[in-house]
Amino acid sequence: MSIRRIILAIARIVAVVAIAGLAPAILARPAYAQQSQPLIKRPPPPALWVVNKNSTSIITVFQGIRLTRKTGPIGGFSITASSVSAGGLTFDSSKDLWVGLCDSAGKLGYLVEETPFGLRRLYLYGTATFSAVIQDPLKNAGPEYLSCPRALQFDPSGNLWVQVGPTNDSVTPSLIEYASGLLVSGNPVPTAQIQTTNAGTGSGAVAMAFDPAGNLWEAADQIVEYTAAQLNAGTQTDPYQTLIVGGGTPDFNYPSAVTFDANGNLWVAFEIDGGLGTGGLEMFSAADLAGSGTSTPTPAVVLTSTAYGKGNLLTSFQRPDGLAFDSLGNLWVANTQQPKTGLGLGSLVEFGASELATSGSPVPLRGILANHYDSNLMNPGYLTFGPSLP
Repeated sequence: MSIRRIILAIARIVAVVAIAGLAPAILARPAYAQQSQPLIKRPPPPALWVVNKNSTSIITVFQGIRLTRKTGPIGGFSITASSVSAGGLTFDSSKDLWVGLCDSAGKLGYLVEETPFGLRRLYLYGTATFSAVIQDPLKNAGPEYLSCPRALQFDPSGNLWVQVGPTNDSVTPSLIEYASGLLVSGNPVPTAQIQTTNAGTGSGAVAMAFDPAGNLWEAADQIVEYTAAQLNAGTQTDPYQTLIVGGGTPDFNYPSAVTFDANGNLWVAFEIDGGLGTGGLEMFSAADLAGSGTSTPTPAVVLTSTAYGKGNLLTSFQRPDGLAFDSLGNLWVANTQQPKTGLGLGSLVEFGASELATSGSPVPLRGILANHYDSNLMNPGYLTFGPSLP
């Protein structure tokens, strides 16, 4: 055998051995491919919850995904009998919905709680099974604590604060607190009561919001602040820290809604603008809110109403009664009216960061008209972002 053939034979043997050694690695499936990968389920985006201020208890829900499209809500439903009106709504840390209700006579108020499962059942079948029903301990036997609720919010510790009155019985407007341990069905006596009879809240507040430091701000005849320390002091009368009178725009009167943005700036909605009935927004920076006593700070931003839409038949502000920021930092405004008959009973409008940056009359990014064909969205007022229906 020639040397050349011997070399070729050795080369063939080496190749066969190499292939045999690599075969298991080539033929075997990677270890990660043999394992089933868990399906990652992302939580749904927040939903926009709206109370209609048309003397009913109808709540309309816009699922989060629909807020990214030009479509309507998933539907409206009544939280209880139509003869009962809703006066504010909020969610607790367990994502349970709390709603303040008032009877048709405008005298007796109560609070109800619905769990996420109960809300889903309510929407699908129209049957409400409340997890908790809180009524006044006196129940028309004396001066009520819990008359008609007008606004409600949870503080950072999980206690529920409710603004009540005045009612048809001339009950003194009050800010009452229910500690978290009292939020079960029954007739509990509130943990604290503040009789809001000062010049700033003589007719009772209609909206409230906590700032990042836990201080409570209310929209009443003016804008009133109660510090966290004052709220914790127990039953008292008029301990307000700051009273903002009239804002910086004399045309604006009757503040109707308050909310804070991510930077701690206070946004206030006003219902009346120069007597024309349109309204607008003012923003006060965190620096404007510092200090105490009565003041008239100049707003950092003032937004006034403008016509928009086809034929300029719509207005950006028409008695705004609700404010809420979404997760993107866009501001949603609930208008209880629209100026032209046949264009719906109110609207929801959205403003982005650029529209909110400077004073002016910006056109909304989007407007959702309220009408009889839009899932019972009529005269929208109170609104908040909360969990999507399960």
